[in-house]
Amino acid sequence: MKRKLKLLLKIFLLVLVTVFCVFAGLKTRQKKAIVVTQFGQTSEGSNSGYLLESETGRLIMIDGGTKEDAENVLDNIKRKSGFVEVWFITVPHKENAGVLLKALADKDIQVGGIYLSVNDEEWYEKFEDENEKQFVADFLETLEDDDIRDKVHELNFRDEINIDNLFFKILKVKHPEFTENAGNNQSLVIKVSNNFKSMIFLGNLGEEYQEQFINDNQDEIEADAVQVAYHGQNTLNEKIYEFIKPKKYFWNTSEDVINFDSEAENYFAKYWHIEIGI
Repeated sequence: MKRKLKLLLKIFLLVLVTVFCVFAGLKTRQKKAIVVTQFGQTSEGSNSGYLLESETGRLIMIDGGTKEDAENVLDNIKRKSGFVEVWFITVPHKENAGVLLKALADKDIQVGGIYLSVNDEEWYEKFEDENEKQFVADFLETLEDDDIRDKVHELNFRDEINIDNLFFKILKVKHPEFTENAGNNQSLVIKVSNNFKSMIFLGNLGEEYQEQFINDNQDEIEADAVQVAYHGQNTLNEKIYEFIKPKKYFWNTSEDVINFDSEAENYFAKYWHIEIGI
């Protein structure tokens, strides 16, 4: 009888240890992962929208998409907490910053800080693409509103922002002296990591600035995942992705425009939204 009890006790302890190890393993994997929500296109044209969530549920947005994409994006934010701690805008174009304008006018959404790197309105009037000039002017005017101005933070190269377990490093800011493919090449580039995984958001970076970007970031350029620049259109060539060496490509486009690595995982913005763990 005693032997049977001892055997049952051993089996119980073994099961208990196994269950503990499984849960501990799951918790470790969860901590290692960076979960990114990529928002799909709900309207014609291109968009760029990404939502990240820290380990305590704090929300970080990178771009968002066009105004026509706002309902889907903002509904997702409201379902979580309705409060975006940090909202990065890589470039003040309608396919990147349209959702932010809608969020700022939505009484059920709160934005803690808007982080970007922009030139003055005169620069955009002189060098920006004609299709973007009016939107940029409206966007910059909105940022000057009395209720919004204090939320705006101008970023510098290699600035770092820490939100719980997520670390954001700025790998590129505006360069007003660079006027080839002018608006896109002012793009912010952001690297997020959590000491286990990392992802680079290339924004709208163009091929004209590619060599300079690589030279400036030799120590930071590798990452587990990458947002393919400028909606997957061929604005950066294969060289930059060979340096980054990503295992996952995020394409803010609904079509397979470029595929540099058939062994890597590719995620396209053909869904309303999709959560992916890096």
